Amino acid sequence: MGELVYTNKLEENINKRWKKQNIIAKIEKKNKQGEKFYFLDGPPFVTNEVHEGTLLGIFIKDAVTRYKLSRGFNVRLQPGWDTQGLPIEVAVEKRLGIKSKADILTFGESKFIEECRNFADEYIKLNTSIILDYGVLYFYNKPYKTYEGEYIQGVWSAMKNAFDKGLLYKGFKTTWFCVRCGTPMANYEVRDKYYDKEDPSVFVLFELSDGRYLLVWTTTPWTLPSNVAVAVNGKEKYIEVEVEGKRVILAKNREEILKETKKDYKIISEFYGSELVNLRYKHPFEDIPQVQKNKNNIGVVIDGGNFVQQNGIEFVSMEEGSGAVHMAPGHGESDYRLAIENKLPILSPVSDNGLYTDEAGWLNGKKILEVNSEIIDYLKNKGLLFHEGKIIHPYPHCWRCKTPLIQRASDQWFLAVSKIKESLIEISKGINWVPEISRESFEDWLKNAEDWVISRQRYWNTPLPIWVCDNCGNAIAVGNKKELMKLSGAKKINDLHKTSLYNIKIKCEKCGGEMHRVDDTVDVWLDSGSASFASLSYPDKTSDFERWFPVDFISEGNDQTRGWFYSLLTIGYIMTGKLSYKNVLMHKFVVGSNGMKLSKSEGNYKPVMDLLKEGYTRDSLRLSLLKGNLASEITFSEKELEASMRVLNIMFNLISLLKSFNSSKLSNSENKYIEDTWIMSRWGNTKKKVAESLDGYRTDIAMNLLTNFVQEDLSRTYVKLLKPRVFDENDLHGYRVFEGIFKELAVVSSIFLPYIGELMHGSISKKGSVILERFPSIDEKDLNEIVEKVMDNSLNLVQDILSLRETAKMNLRRPIKSISVIGLEKGEIFEDIVKRMANVMNISYALDEKDYEFKLNFDSKSPEFTQEEFAKAAARFLEMTKESIGRKIKSGIEVDIDGKKYTINTGMISIALKKSNLISSNGFRSKAIIVADKDLDYGTLREWIKREIIRVVQDARKQFGLERGDRIGLSIQIRGEESARISSDISEVIASKTNASLSSKGNLVKTQDLSIGERDILIEIYKT
Repeated sequence: MGELVYTNKLEENINKRWKKQNIIAKIEKKNKQGEKFYFLDGPPFVTNEVHEGTLLGIFIKDAVTRYKLSRGFNVRLQPGWDTQGLPIEVAVEKRLGIKSKADILTFGESKFIEECRNFADEYIKLNTSIILDYGVLYFYNKPYKTYEGEYIQGVWSAMKNAFDKGLLYKGFKTTWFCVRCGTPMANYEVRDKYYDKEDPSVFVLFELSDGRYLLVWTTTPWTLPSNVAVAVNGKEKYIEVEVEGKRVILAKNREEILKETKKDYKIISEFYGSELVNLRYKHPFEDIPQVQKNKNNIGVVIDGGNFVQQNGIEFVSMEEGSGAVHMAPGHGESDYRLAIENKLPILSPVSDNGLYTDEAGWLNGKKILEVNSEIIDYLKNKGLLFHEGKIIHPYPHCWRCKTPLIQRASDQWFLAVSKIKESLIEISKGINWVPEISRESFEDWLKNAEDWVISRQRYWNTPLPIWVCDNCGNAIAVGNKKELMKLSGAKKINDLHKTSLYNIKIKCEKCGGEMHRVDDTVDVWLDSGSASFASLSYPDKTSDFERWFPVDFISEGNDQTRGWFYSLLTIGYIMTGKLSYKNVLMHKFVVGSNGMKLSKSEGNYKPVMDLLKEGYTRDSLRLSLLKGNLASEITFSEKELEASMRVLNIMFNLISLLKSFNSSKLSNSENKYIEDTWIMSRWGNTKKKVAESLDGYRTDIAMNLLTNFVQEDLSRTYVKLLKPRVFDENDLHGYRVFEGIFKELAVVSSIFLPYIGELMHGSISKKGSVILERFPSIDEKDLNEIVEKVMDNSLNLVQDILSLRETAKMNLRRPIKSISVIGLEKGEIFEDIVKRMANVMNISYALDEKDYEFKLNFDSKSPEFTQEEFAKAAARFLEMTKESIGRKIKSGIEVDIDGKKYTINTGMISIALKKSNLISSNGFRSKAIIVADKDLDYGTLREWIKREIIRVVQDARKQFGLERGDRIGLSIQIRGEESARISSDISEVIASKTNASLSSKGNLVKTQDLSIGERDILIEIYKT
């Protein structure tokens, strides 16, 4: 029964055994006829080694699927990998030293695509090995990979569906754009990627045709060449001021700008913005080609007062700027929508690599993100710069390369989400969200969803399967490789990435011309968004789709409301017209001890394989992550790992405790101990609540229920009560209770902690695996609410007695002669439990009234009392009998003061004791007043000596590795008053409890001196 240490070496042996047994094939075969459960793995990007944040999501999915397997479900177990798109491309560019798209063309598109494929395979191999090392069951099966041809055909089929239904169209629109990556971004890719950025804050003078000037504010001077209009609010008041010899117009509410610039000014007039509408102005870049071409259609003041942006903020704000808004619809989404309403042209003289085109005149070839200072100098030289400053504001950056984004109008392909938005909202009502609060944010996103820009001008993505006629412009969508081969006449198509399709031509059915595929690829979120059917090889094959679809369970982080949850719903609906998934568990992120998201640059986490090198175990990481509240950020730290290691050591040492019973010699199955009834009830209720939590996909609640049972109910209570019974050969019932719980605990634990669960299972069963076991049944007959309640009272009292001991500096090994519990009644506690756990000889529920007085404490009064009311309450209190006070202490004593009822609680009452041998405390947990008699009489002393000798002997047995059945020799010599009587009273009992004979035969292995209550004791232990 010595303390054992749970190590990761033990876990390694188990993992090898699982692989050798091909355990996943066995459980799938066993559950083949069970109710179907379609689990879909949200595929992680293969750009980095998995860390603790990634593993949280994987462990959650593993726990849910293991639970369903233990319930007999036929679970579809398949991991997935998101293998394409910018995340992989940017990582490969970094590896190859590539800085731009031009470098990729120099390197070679085909070679670059192959490098991306190799990179994906490399990280799939690395991360699969790590995840399998951590015992994730579903990763033993073959994964789906989004770059594989069969999967790409599923994405193509969805695109063909969209095209044929009129949901896929080409449009010239303004979208977010990364000039480094040379591709657009969808809105949901931008929402969470805002970082502080310093930009110019300039106020520019736009000269009206009547010689006055509009004061216009911008933080993006580089967009001024694309200006087409200025928006004002017709319902707001504006002022005309004379400043520096010019008549300048701005909103009245923004007059503070003039004060901040410290320029002298004089207000000339005040009027409504409506008077400015339709006035024309001279464009500050009037000489550049695009302005010259459009001069008759631009340079006008419009009323934007009723226009509200997507974020709910008024377009013409009176909170910042000047009340006159520079509109460049080619570089602003809100500007674009307002320009379309007002039939204004869209100017965007910027290439996809962020350089001005020749339409921008003298700016041609300059980098837009580096030209602000030149433009400011240009405005200054023209006398149009009113004020120049700096601003630090949140600004969107590319989610992969971290380059500041721009907004840019370009020809792109869009999914017409606006046409199906209402249908998406309606079918989404059938989703079960865990936690339920997640539903609201998802529905809000759907309500505000816009048409989705899906085209990308990249390389390592699924190609957009649209072929367009060079002659007549006719366009068709192709749904799969077989269809493409038929239409093109190609005999063989080895790969479906873009370079393999360059020479695949189709004859136009309308004009007979030649059709080529558009050069675009698709948004990587279309790949993962097709997973509900593409991972089933649908529509190329239909059997698995018909068998499994729709998905029963998915789980990802809360950032996926606008990501995978959205794309999976949208693409699934376009493809099938149905809801593609039923249940979603949405968890928050793992953060480091510094509160920041895990990242290498922050240095707030260690690689998960390094944790093993430092001695932590795989299950300790699982426990640390799975017990975190899924509705809030989960803080990861080594302190958490250490706490988890302690729990695992408790569980591991249960194996040792079970083996310490000599079950072959046990007899009498009668239940003699109330703790057996209690632990059966606690375990039954724990099983029940764990199952209910997992049925509701709350892995965190289930994990904490199990951990609490192990730590509080088993370790701190039941095991302490059970250990002294190990040598009782007349206690078969205790062994059977413990063994039964042990077996079931192994199964339930393995759902979350597969390694310790397998170790426990293997200690009592040499065949099979815990993975093949069913979740234990719940016998309602075992549940005993009354016993649990009384046990709770008992344990609360034990804790209060231990607190009293600590205050009195009275060691737990020293028995307390007696305690009086004022406020509890006989039957409200299990006296035997309290005696054994608090080392108390006797318990009573009253104290001789002459030995004490009650007092009401003013210092700890309830805040509801005034001083005057407290005095009246004290008077009422003193009128009560001690017996009456004692009966009401626990529930609170109610007193009436001037018609108002007040409650006197335990904390307000103290007791004055009249005997020096008595000590007391107010029980915080038990709500009782506890009085202890600390006298050391003969009976108490005898019990103390007996227990200390037993402890020394049992420690020696552990020290020398003696089994329960190993007989020892024992010599006890006591010197001091009544030593012979004490020795006579306790020696036989000690020998029985320690499996010893009272003799000095054998090899002397240990001697120990004790001094207890002025008695000297010599103990000699012999190995026989």
